[in-house]
Amino acid sequence: MSVPTETVWKWTTADGKTRPGLDDETQWGAGVEHAIPDELRDEATPLCSEHWLHAYADPLLAVLMRPVHLSDAYCVLWECEAEVVRRQADKVGCWRVRTVRVVEPPAMTVAQRVRCAILAALEVYDEAGFVSWARGWLDGSDRSADSAYAATYATNSAAATAAFAAYYSANAAADAAAFAAADAAEAKPDLDLVALARRAVAEEPAEGEGQ
Repeated sequence: MSVPTETVWKWTTADGKTRPGLDDETQWGAGVEHAIPDELRDEATPLCSEHWLHAYADPLLAVLMRPVHLSDAYCVLWECEAEVVRRQADKVGCWRVRTVRVVEPPAMTVAQRVRCAILAALEVYDEAGFVSWARGWLDGSDRSADSAYAATYATNSAAATAAFAAYYSANAAADAAAFAAADAAEAKPDLDLVALARRAVAEEPAEGEGQ
């Protein structure tokens, strides 16, 4: 199977490792390439398995989704060349990846993460009360903690977690926003999270809360 090479992004620890300390620990670095053996290349297997190398289709998506997929130890973002075989809203599955260079992760404030989570939740949940709250948060007319807390009673997991992200303190909000985006991606596999993340950054002022 011929797979064209494209640019993706991947997190490692500070010393260039993935899955440090485990049997499948992998060392990466500038110009280092790893590939899935031919006997393990099976497109029908789950993406979170030994049959795949994982990466992100966009650096902003890598920043948004890191709290869901990785521990805080993963702090170095690499630009890579890869054979992308499987695509999900939140990540891609590759059979070959070569780490090219370390890049500076794009900035994404807490408010931008929350906006992205709400936009994603609106793609998969249309209950009137939640939609009304979400629109009020997005247009800035109601960002009160009380309203956000009331919205956490939404029955859809992406919607409830997005509302929690708006309610929580700054540290927890980044995590909750990521899980809300992941829930929305699971509910709608063709969800364009990259477009929503870019939209969130474009629409939400960068002033105020930091990363």
